[in-house]
Amino acid sequence: MKYLIMCEGTNEKALIELLLKHNKLIFSLDDLINLEIFHARQFVPYIISQTNSYYGKIKVIRIGDKQTDLLRIPQELAHKIKKEDIIKCRTSFELEILLIINEGLYKEFLKQKSKISAKEFAKKYIKYNKKYYDGTSQFWLNYYSKRIDRLVENIIECKRLTKIKAKEIYLADLLKKQ
Repeated sequence: MKYLIMCEGTNEKALIELLLKHNKLIFSLDDLINLEIFHARQFVPYIISQTNSYYGKIKVIRIGDKQTDLLRIPQELAHKIKKEDIIKCRTSFELEILLIINEGLYKEFLKQKSKISAKEFAKKYIKYNKKYYDGTSQFWLNYYSKRIDRLVENIIECKRLTKIKAKEIYLADLLKKQ
C-alpha cells in the first residue's frame, strides 16, 4: 500500500515535508506515491498519471483546513482507491493557529476571533527574525525548521484545542507516537 498525500495549500505541504524530513510522521518518503507530497485539492492530470503508475492499493490523505468538498475519484483510479481509503485530515480552522499557540497568544486571539481571522492575527502579531508573518511557506520553514519539536508540540496542542468532526482526523494523528 502507498499513500497519496494531497495538501490544500503550499504552507500545509511545506510543513508536512518538514515533518517528513525529520521522521516525525507515521509514513516515510518511501511510502508515498512518486515519493512526493502533492499540492492539490482534487485529482489533476499529473496526480492521476503518477497514481496510475502504481499497481497496489492506495490510501489518500487530504490535508487542509477546509474539508467540505468531496474528493472525486477519477474513473481510471476507481479500482485502486475506494471511498473508505480517503482520510480527511484537518490542520485546524486555519493553519496559523500553530504560530499563535507557539507565541502564547491563543487566549488573546480568542478575544479577537470574531473580528479577525487567525491569518490576519498572525500577520499583525507574529514576528520571527525581525520579519512579520507574511503567509508564505518560506516563513513557515524559517520559523519551524530549527524547532521541529516545537512544531510537533504545537500540532498536538492544537488538536487538544480543536473540535474534530466525525470521519476526520487531525494533523496530530499523523505524528509518530513519541
